[in-house]
Amino acid sequence: MRRDPGFDAMVDHFTLSGDEAGWLHAFHLLARFHAYRSQEYAGRGPEAPLAVEAAQASVVLFALVHRARPGSVPPKWRDVAGELAKESAELWQSYAALLCGQGRAHGDTGLEDRGIAWFRGLAGHLPPGDPQRSNALVGLSGALYSRYQHRGNRADLDEAVETGLRGADGRPPLDTGRATALINVSLALRTRFEHFGLPADIHWAVDTGRRALAACPADAADRPLVLGTLGATVRVLNEHTGNPAELAEAVSLLRRAVATIPGGHPFLATHRNNLGCALVRRYERGPGDGPLLDEAIEHLRRGAAQPHPCRGTYLANLGSALFRRWADARRPRPADLRESERVLTEAYGALGPQDPDRHTIGLLLGEVRAALRRAEK
Repeated sequence: MRRDPGFDAMVDHFTLSGDEAGWLHAFHLLARFHAYRSQEYAGRGPEAPLAVEAAQASVVLFALVHRARPGSVPPKWRDVAGELAKESAELWQSYAALLCGQGRAHGDTGLEDRGIAWFRGLAGHLPPGDPQRSNALVGLSGALYSRYQHRGNRADLDEAVETGLRGADGRPPLDTGRATALINVSLALRTRFEHFGLPADIHWAVDTGRRALAACPADAADRPLVLGTLGATVRVLNEHTGNPAELAEAVSLLRRAVATIPGGHPFLATHRNNLGCALVRRYERGPGDGPLLDEAIEHLRRGAAQPHPCRGTYLANLGSALFRRWADARRPRPADLRESERVLTEAYGALGPQDPDRHTIGLLLGEVRAALRRAEK
Protein backbone atom coordinates (compact mmCIF):
# COMPACT_ATOMS: atom_id res chain seq x y z
CA MET A 1 0.00 0.00 0.00
CA ARG A 2 1.53 3.31 -1.05
CA ARG A 3 1.17 6.66 0.62
CA ASP A 4 -1.23 9.03 -1.12
CA PRO A 5 0.43 12.47 -1.45
CA GLY A 6 -3.05 13.96 -1.66
CA PHE A 7 -3.47 13.46 2.08
CA ASP A 8 -0.38 15.54 2.79
CA ALA A 9 -1.44 18.22 0.34
CA MET A 10 -4.83 18.41 2.04
CA VAL A 11 -3.27 18.70 5.51
CA ASP A 12 -0.92 21.41 4.29
CA HIS A 13 -3.75 23.35 2.60
CA PHE A 14 -6.02 23.39 5.65
CA THR A 15 -3.16 24.13 8.07
CA LEU A 16 -1.98 27.12 6.08
CA SER A 17 -5.53 28.39 5.50
CA GLY A 18 -6.18 28.61 9.25
CA ASP A 19 -9.50 26.76 8.95
CA GLU A 20 -9.55 24.82 12.23
CA ALA A 21 -12.40 22.53 11.27
CA GLY A 22 -10.68 21.81 7.96
CA TRP A 23 -7.25 21.00 9.33
CA LEU A 24 -8.69 18.91 12.15
CA HIS A 25 -10.55 16.85 9.58
CA ALA A 26 -7.43 16.55 7.43
CA PHE A 27 -5.20 15.50 10.36
CA HIS A 28 -7.82 12.96 11.44
CA LEU A 29 -8.02 11.38 7.99
CA LEU A 30 -4.25 11.22 7.63
CA ALA A 31 -3.86 9.77 11.15
CA ARG A 32 -6.35 7.00 10.33
CA PHE A 33 -4.55 6.34 7.06
CA HIS A 34 -1.22 5.83 8.87
CA ALA A 35 -2.87 3.74 11.61
CA TYR A 36 -4.34 1.43 8.95
CA ARG A 37 -0.98 1.33 7.17
CA SER A 38 0.79 0.28 10.39
CA GLN A 39 -1.65 -2.64 10.82
CA GLU A 40 -1.17 -3.73 7.20
CA TYR A 41 2.63 -3.79 7.44
CA ALA A 42 2.92 -5.32 10.93
CA GLY A 43 4.48 -8.78 10.89
CA ARG A 44 5.45 -8.70 7.21
CA GLY A 45 9.15 -9.33 7.73
CA PRO A 46 11.06 -6.82 5.56
CA GLU A 47 8.13 -4.39 5.69
CA ALA A 48 7.87 -4.45 9.51
CA PRO A 49 9.93 -1.21 9.92
CA LEU A 50 7.30 0.55 7.79
CA ALA A 51 4.71 -0.44 10.40
CA VAL A 52 6.72 1.33 13.11
CA GLU A 53 7.14 4.43 10.93
CA ALA A 54 3.39 4.51 10.21
CA ALA A 55 2.49 4.03 13.89
CA GLN A 56 4.72 6.95 14.88
CA ALA A 57 3.11 9.13 12.21
CA SER A 58 -0.39 8.24 13.37
CA VAL A 59 0.45 9.07 17.02
CA VAL A 60 1.71 12.55 16.08
CA LEU A 61 -1.34 13.29 13.95
CA PHE A 62 -3.82 11.90 16.48
CA ALA A 63 -2.12 14.08 19.13
CA LEU A 64 -2.81 17.16 17.00
CA VAL A 65 -6.47 16.16 16.82
CA HIS A 66 -6.56 15.26 20.53
CA ARG A 67 -5.77 18.83 21.60
CA ALA A 68 -9.07 20.09 20.12
CA ARG A 69 -11.31 17.00 20.04
CA PRO A 70 -10.02 14.21 22.30
CA GLY A 71 -13.21 12.21 21.92
CA SER A 72 -12.63 11.78 18.19
CA VAL A 73 -9.34 9.90 18.69
CA PRO A 74 -9.81 6.08 18.63
CA PRO A 75 -9.44 4.54 22.12
CA LYS A 76 -6.39 2.51 21.03
CA TRP A 77 -4.45 5.72 20.37
CA ARG A 78 -6.03 8.04 22.95
CA ASP A 79 -3.63 7.66 25.90
CA VAL A 80 -0.36 8.01 24.00
CA ALA A 81 -1.74 10.81 21.81
CA GLY A 82 -3.00 12.62 24.91
CA GLU A 83 0.44 12.48 26.55
CA LEU A 84 2.13 13.95 23.47
CA ALA A 85 -0.55 16.62 23.10
CA LYS A 86 0.28 18.07 26.54
CA GLU A 87 3.42 19.73 25.19
CA SER A 88 2.44 22.06 22.37
CA ALA A 89 5.96 22.90 21.12
CA GLU A 90 7.10 19.26 21.35
CA LEU A 91 4.05 18.20 19.37
CA TRP A 92 4.71 20.64 16.55
CA GLN A 93 8.36 19.59 16.46
CA SER A 94 7.18 16.01 16.08
CA TYR A 95 4.99 17.12 13.18
CA ALA A 96 7.92 18.94 11.53
CA ALA A 97 10.09 15.84 11.93
CA LEU A 98 7.27 13.73 10.51
CA LEU A 99 7.07 15.90 7.38
CA CYS A 100 10.86 15.76 6.90
CA GLY A 101 11.00 12.00 7.43
CA GLN A 102 8.08 11.28 5.11
CA GLY A 103 9.59 13.57 2.49
CA ARG A 104 12.94 11.78 2.57
CA ALA A 105 11.39 8.31 2.67
CA HIS A 106 9.19 8.94 -0.36
CA GLY A 107 11.40 11.35 -2.32
CA ASP A 108 8.91 14.19 -1.87
CA THR A 109 11.00 17.38 -1.71
CA GLY A 110 7.95 19.52 -1.06
CA LEU A 111 7.13 17.63 2.15
CA GLU A 112 10.71 17.92 3.34
CA ASP A 113 10.78 21.65 2.61
CA ARG A 114 7.54 22.14 4.56
CA GLY A 115 8.97 20.25 7.53
CA ILE A 116 12.05 22.49 7.55
CA ALA A 117 9.79 25.55 7.31
CA TRP A 118 7.85 24.29 10.37
CA PHE A 119 11.10 23.83 12.33
CA ARG A 120 12.32 27.29 11.32
CA GLY A 121 9.02 28.95 12.19
CA LEU A 122 8.81 27.20 15.56
CA ALA A 123 12.37 28.22 16.50
CA GLY A 124 11.57 31.81 15.57
CA HIS A 125 8.34 31.82 17.57
CA LEU A 126 9.69 30.48 20.88
CA PRO A 127 11.45 32.93 23.25
CA PRO A 128 15.22 32.75 23.97
CA GLY A 129 15.94 30.51 26.94
CA ASP A 130 13.01 28.20 26.26
CA PRO A 131 14.34 24.59 26.18
CA GLN A 132 11.89 23.80 23.38
CA ARG A 133 13.50 26.53 21.28
CA SER A 134 16.82 24.74 21.67
CA ASN A 135 15.16 21.47 20.62
CA ALA A 136 13.62 23.14 17.57
CA LEU A 137 17.01 24.56 16.53
CA VAL A 138 18.65 21.14 16.90
CA GLY A 139 15.84 19.55 14.89
CA LEU A 140 16.23 22.22 12.22
CA SER A 141 19.99 21.62 12.08
CA GLY A 142 19.52 17.89 11.54
CA ALA A 143 16.85 18.41 8.88
CA LEU A 144 19.05 20.89 6.99
CA TYR A 145 22.02 18.49 7.08
CA SER A 146 19.87 15.67 5.72
CA ARG A 147 18.59 17.90 2.93
CA TYR A 148 22.16 18.89 2.04
CA GLN A 149 23.17 15.23 1.76
CA HIS A 150 20.81 14.57 -1.13
CA ARG A 151 20.53 18.04 -2.71
CA GLY A 152 24.03 19.45 -2.19
CA ASN A 153 23.10 23.06 -1.40
CA ARG A 154 26.04 24.61 0.51
CA ALA A 155 23.68 27.09 2.22
CA ASP A 156 21.88 24.18 3.96
CA LEU A 157 25.18 22.87 5.32
CA ASP A 158 26.23 26.31 6.59
CA GLU A 159 22.87 26.87 8.26
CA ALA A 160 22.99 23.38 9.81
CA VAL A 161 26.25 24.34 11.56
CA GLU A 162 24.94 27.72 12.72
CA THR A 163 21.58 26.51 14.02
CA GLY A 164 23.10 23.44 15.67
CA LEU A 165 25.52 25.60 17.65
CA ARG A 166 22.70 27.91 18.73
CA GLY A 167 20.67 24.88 19.82
CA ALA A 168 23.60 23.48 21.83
CA ASP A 169 24.12 26.82 23.59
CA GLY A 170 20.60 26.57 25.01
CA ARG A 171 21.34 23.30 26.85
CA PRO A 172 23.05 22.63 30.23
CA PRO A 173 26.81 21.89 30.20
CA LEU A 174 26.34 18.15 30.94
CA ASP A 175 23.30 17.14 28.90
CA THR A 176 22.53 14.46 26.31
CA GLY A 177 20.71 17.00 24.14
CA ARG A 178 23.75 19.28 24.13
CA ALA A 179 26.04 16.36 23.26
CA THR A 180 23.76 15.32 20.38
CA ALA A 181 23.59 18.86 19.02
CA LEU A 182 27.37 19.30 19.15
CA ILE A 183 28.22 15.93 17.58
CA ASN A 184 25.81 16.68 14.73
CA VAL A 185 27.56 20.03 14.20
CA SER A 186 30.90 18.21 14.24
CA LEU A 187 29.65 15.86 11.52
CA ALA A 188 28.42 18.79 9.43
CA LEU A 189 31.79 20.55 9.77
CA ARG A 190 33.64 17.36 8.80
CA THR A 191 31.39 17.02 5.74
CA ARG A 192 32.06 20.65 4.81
CA PHE A 193 35.82 20.02 5.06
CA GLU A 194 35.59 16.87 2.93
CA HIS A 195 33.45 18.55 0.27
CA PHE A 196 34.95 22.05 0.21
CA GLY A 197 38.46 21.63 1.64
CA LEU A 198 38.77 24.44 4.21
CA PRO A 199 41.37 23.17 6.76
CA ALA A 200 39.89 25.24 9.60
CA ASP A 201 36.68 23.19 9.37
CA ILE A 202 38.28 19.84 10.25
CA HIS A 203 40.06 21.34 13.29
CA TRP A 204 36.77 22.96 14.32
CA ALA A 205 34.97 19.65 13.79
CA VAL A 206 37.35 17.80 16.14
CA ASP A 207 37.13 20.51 18.79
CA THR A 208 33.32 20.46 18.62
CA GLY A 209 33.29 16.65 18.82
CA ARG A 210 35.45 16.75 21.94
CA ARG A 211 33.04 19.25 23.48
CA ALA A 212 30.21 16.85 22.62
CA LEU A 213 31.96 13.97 24.40
CA ALA A 214 32.58 16.17 27.46
CA ALA A 215 28.86 17.03 27.56
CA CYS A 216 27.69 13.42 27.15
CA PRO A 217 26.84 11.57 30.39
CA ALA A 218 28.76 8.31 30.82
CA ASP A 219 25.57 6.24 30.82
CA ALA A 220 23.86 8.02 27.91
CA ALA A 221 22.49 5.74 25.17
CA ASP A 222 24.03 8.01 22.52
CA ARG A 223 27.55 7.90 23.97
CA PRO A 224 28.80 5.19 21.53
CA LEU A 225 27.55 7.36 18.64
CA VAL A 226 29.43 10.38 20.03
CA LEU A 227 32.59 8.29 20.52
CA GLY A 228 32.40 6.80 17.03
CA THR A 229 31.66 10.08 15.25
CA LEU A 230 34.50 11.83 17.07
CA GLY A 231 36.86 8.94 16.34
CA ALA A 232 36.06 9.05 12.62
CA THR A 233 36.55 12.83 12.61
CA VAL A 234 39.94 12.58 14.34
CA ARG A 235 40.93 10.00 11.71
CA VAL A 236 40.06 12.48 8.95
CA LEU A 237 42.14 15.12 10.75
CA ASN A 238 45.07 12.68 10.86
CA GLU A 239 44.81 12.17 7.11
CA HIS A 240 45.23 15.94 6.79
CA THR A 241 48.05 16.41 9.35
CA GLY A 242 49.78 13.02 9.58
CA ASN A 243 50.12 13.40 13.37
CA PRO A 244 50.60 9.90 14.91
CA ALA A 245 49.02 11.01 18.21
CA GLU A 246 45.78 11.84 16.39
CA LEU A 247 45.72 8.41 14.76
CA ALA A 248 46.23 6.73 18.15
CA GLU A 249 43.37 8.82 19.58
CA ALA A 250 41.09 7.87 16.67
CA VAL A 251 41.77 4.16 17.20
CA SER A 252 41.13 4.45 20.94
CA LEU A 253 37.82 6.31 20.46
CA LEU A 254 36.59 3.89 17.81
CA ARG A 255 37.51 0.84 19.89
CA ARG A 256 35.47 2.28 22.78
CA ALA A 257 32.55 2.94 20.43
CA VAL A 258 32.56 -0.62 19.07
CA ALA A 259 32.92 -2.08 22.58
CA THR A 260 29.95 -0.16 24.02
CA ILE A 261 27.39 -0.03 21.20
CA PRO A 262 24.67 -2.73 21.37
CA GLY A 263 24.84 -5.60 18.87
CA GLY A 264 22.52 -5.10 15.91
CA HIS A 265 22.56 -1.30 16.29
CA PRO A 266 22.38 0.38 12.84
CA PHE A 267 25.57 2.38 13.52
CA LEU A 268 27.65 -0.65 14.52
CA ALA A 269 28.62 -1.40 10.91
CA THR A 270 29.85 2.17 10.45
CA HIS A 271 31.89 2.11 13.67
CA ARG A 272 33.47 -1.23 12.73
CA ASN A 273 34.33 0.03 9.25
CA ASN A 274 35.85 3.23 10.61
CA LEU A 275 37.86 1.33 13.22
CA GLY A 276 39.11 -1.10 10.57
CA CYS A 277 40.19 1.78 8.33
CA ALA A 278 41.99 3.51 11.22
CA LEU A 279 43.82 0.28 12.08
CA VAL A 280 44.87 -0.19 8.44
CA ARG A 281 46.25 3.34 8.40
CA ARG A 282 48.13 2.70 11.65
CA TYR A 283 49.55 -0.51 10.14
CA GLU A 284 50.69 1.43 7.08
CA ARG A 285 52.33 4.17 9.16
CA GLY A 286 53.99 1.76 11.62
CA PRO A 287 56.53 -1.04 11.34
CA GLY A 288 54.06 -3.38 9.60
CA ASP A 289 52.41 -5.00 12.63
CA GLY A 290 50.66 -8.12 11.29
CA PRO A 291 48.24 -8.59 14.23
CA LEU A 292 47.12 -4.98 13.77
CA LEU A 293 46.18 -5.70 10.15
CA ASP A 294 44.46 -8.93 11.21
CA GLU A 295 42.35 -6.98 13.72
CA ALA A 296 41.53 -4.41 11.06
CA ILE A 297 40.33 -7.08 8.63
CA GLU A 298 38.17 -8.71 11.30
CA HIS A 299 36.37 -5.41 12.00
CA LEU A 300 36.03 -4.62 8.30
CA ARG A 301 34.65 -8.10 7.60
CA ARG A 302 32.06 -7.88 10.37
CA GLY A 303 31.08 -4.35 9.38
CA ALA A 304 30.60 -5.31 5.73
CA ALA A 305 28.48 -8.31 6.74
CA GLN A 306 25.68 -6.06 8.04
CA PRO A 307 23.04 -4.50 5.76
CA HIS A 308 23.88 -0.81 5.34
CA PRO A 309 23.42 1.91 2.67
CA CYS A 310 27.24 2.25 2.48
CA ARG A 311 27.90 -1.48 2.30
CA GLY A 312 29.53 -1.17 -1.14
CA THR A 313 32.18 1.14 0.31
CA TYR A 314 32.65 -1.10 3.35
CA LEU A 315 33.20 -4.10 1.08
CA ALA A 316 35.76 -2.13 -0.91
CA ASN A 317 37.68 -1.30 2.27
CA LEU A 318 37.67 -4.98 3.24
CA GLY A 319 38.84 -6.08 -0.21
CA SER A 320 41.68 -3.54 -0.16
CA ALA A 321 42.86 -4.67 3.29
CA LEU A 322 42.80 -8.35 2.27
CA PHE A 323 44.87 -7.58 -0.82
CA ARG A 324 47.33 -5.63 1.33
CA ARG A 325 47.71 -8.59 3.74
CA TRP A 326 48.29 -10.97 0.81
CA ALA A 327 50.85 -8.65 -0.80
CA ASP A 328 52.80 -7.96 2.41
CA ALA A 329 52.86 -11.52 3.80
CA ARG A 330 56.06 -13.57 3.77
CA ARG A 331 53.88 -16.57 3.06
CA PRO A 332 50.87 -15.19 1.20
CA ARG A 333 47.55 -16.94 1.80
CA PRO A 334 45.70 -17.71 -1.44
CA ALA A 335 42.42 -17.43 0.49
CA ASP A 336 43.09 -13.71 1.09
CA LEU A 337 43.51 -13.08 -2.63
CA ARG A 338 40.37 -15.01 -3.54
CA GLU A 339 38.29 -13.29 -0.86
CA SER A 340 39.63 -9.90 -1.96
CA GLU A 341 38.56 -10.60 -5.57
CA ARG A 342 35.11 -11.73 -4.43
CA VAL A 343 34.32 -8.77 -2.16
CA LEU A 344 35.75 -6.19 -4.58
CA THR A 345 33.57 -7.63 -7.34
CA GLU A 346 30.55 -7.29 -5.06
CA ALA A 347 31.57 -3.77 -4.06
CA TYR A 348 31.99 -2.72 -7.70
CA GLY A 349 28.51 -4.01 -8.52
CA ALA A 350 26.95 -2.36 -5.45
CA LEU A 351 28.11 1.16 -6.36
CA GLY A 352 26.24 3.14 -9.00
CA PRO A 353 27.88 4.15 -12.29
CA GLN A 354 28.19 7.76 -11.11
CA ASP A 355 29.81 6.92 -7.77
CA PRO A 356 33.29 8.57 -7.69
CA ASP A 357 34.80 5.54 -5.87
CA ARG A 358 33.71 3.03 -8.52
CA HIS A 359 36.61 3.80 -10.87
CA THR A 360 39.18 3.38 -8.08
CA ILE A 361 37.62 0.06 -7.03
CA GLY A 362 37.67 -1.08 -10.64
CA LEU A 363 41.41 -0.37 -10.90
CA LEU A 364 42.14 -2.25 -7.66
CA LEU A 365 39.98 -5.16 -8.80
CA GLY A 366 42.06 -5.32 -11.99
CA GLU A 367 45.24 -5.59 -9.92
CA VAL A 368 43.76 -8.36 -7.78
CA ARG A 369 42.63 -10.35 -10.81
CA ALA A 370 46.05 -9.97 -12.41
CA ALA A 371 47.64 -11.28 -9.20
CA LEU A 372 45.23 -14.23 -9.24
CA ARG A 373 46.23 -15.11 -12.79
CA ARG A 374 49.94 -14.98 -11.89
CA ALA A 375 49.32 -17.13 -8.81
CA GLU A 376 47.46 -19.74 -10.89
CA LYS A 377 50.39 -20.04 -13.25
